[in-house]
Amino acid sequence: MTATPDILDALAWYTPIHYFGLGSAIYIREATVFVVAAAILNRLPAPRALA
Repeated sequence: MTATPDILDALAWYTPIHYFGLGSAIYIREATVFVVAAAILNRLPAPRALA
């Protein structure tokens, strides 16, 4: 069985330094951090119970 690739929308954007000067930055959507983390966790194997 082959896993289907996850489709990720825009996760971040930036404001270029040549337009925004010292106010330039990279912005990451908080919600997408959780979406990506959940996608990673869902692909990990289930933990085994300790005997």
